[in-house]
This record gives sequence, C-alpha cells and structure tokens, in this order.
Amino acid sequence: MVNISLAALEPVAFEMGKNITGEIADGIMINGDESRLRRLTDILLDNACKYSREGGCILVSLSRSLKRAKPEALLCVASEGVPLSEDELKRIFQRFYRSDPSRGQVGGYGLGLPIAQAIVEEHRGAIWAESDGEGKNSFFVRLPV
Repeated sequence: MVNISLAALEPVAFEMGKNITGEIADGIMINGDESRLRRLTDILLDNACKYSREGGCILVSLSRSLKRAKPEALLCVASEGVPLSEDELKRIFQRFYRSDPSRGQVGGYGLGLPIAQAIVEEHRGAIWAESDGEGKNSFFVRLPV
C-alpha cells in the first residue's frame, strides 16, 4: 500500500522539483480497510509534496515497532519545509484548520489531516506530527499489525 502511494506520487514530486524516497520494510501486514489505508498514505504524501520546499527531500519509512506489548507498524513521512510551530502541531489535525498563510498559497480545505486522523482511529492507531524547529516536519502513524 505504501509502495503504491509512493509510485503514484513520485512523478508528481519530481515535477514539483522534490525528491521522494522510501525505506519500506517487507512483510508488514495491517488488518483493515485497504482503500482507507491507501487514502491515509496518499494524504500524508500529498501534504509532504505540497508543503516541502522546492529541491527538498521527502522520506517515507515503514518499519516494525516492538516498543509496546504488541507489534506495530510505524509509518513516517518526513519533509523539509517551513517548521511547524508548537501551536500548529497542536491544531493541525483539526477540521478546516489552515496553518499560517506565510507558508505560501497551497490549495486545499484543511480536511486532509483530519480525514487521515479518522482513518487511523478507525484502525485503532495513533497519528501525530513533530518538527525539529529547523525545517524538518515529520508525520507519524502507529498501527497494530
């Protein structure tokens, strides 16, 4: 599913002057609605393409996480762009929330990330965002396998 999203968005990223790479572990299976999970990955990759800087890198990784009692999959979509503030990190999953207009004139309605959050919650997972404060923003999804 992640590989399919990557393959679909790679030409879009290239046309936008961005480099997208993936580090996808083999054999990770998530029980759930395949079309909804594909929508989740598409939303995160689309956002990375929209909000990363021109010439920037987008890294998508999918790995197994054994930090909890049960095995989980950890998806990370990281991109280089304008750092998200603490306030934005708290509000970014709210419906219709649009971050600071200084980020540029990116189209959309502020619904992608709330939809992604709903999909993750349907699959008993967690989603969150982090910023290093210097320009690397990362979106994480943890799902049971």
